[in-house]
Amino acid sequence: MKEKLAALQRLRPNCEFYLIGENMQDVVWVNPSNTTTPTDSEIDACVAQMAQDVINDKLKIEAAKLAAQQKLAALGITTDDLVALGL
Repeated sequence: MKEKLAALQRLRPNCEFYLIGENMQDVVWVNPSNTTTPTDSEIDACVAQMAQDVINDKLKIEAAKLAAQQKLAALGITTDDLVALGL
């Protein structure tokens, strides 16, 4: 449910809503005339995209870490050297 609510916020960032129950059908829009309710398919696609974004972010971090380690190794700096420096 938390992921779907986050998807709603992402899909309709300028809209206000609240939840009165534990299902997506229990979402109440504060200004319903100003927005269209996202479909279940839109919400599910957004949830999937957010999950993929998390994976992509982790991959970018790992790639940056590996690149940094390779640069340090090329300079002759080891991880033990970094630990000794408190890094």
